[in-house]
Amino acid sequence: MHISNSVYHEIDSDFGHDGFLLELEQLSKIIVEGMSPNRKHIIANG
Repeated sequence: MHISNSVYHEIDSDFGHDGFLLELEQLSKIIVEGMSPNRKHIIANG
């Protein structure tokens, strides 16, 4: 099942499956881009 308008992101980490909790720079970038008013443009142009 797919969630409409969803976007998949992968975070590189040496900290295992909880790495997203420690990779604040990568996670912050994903969140900021996702909240951007230009989100559709960012997604379309990846």
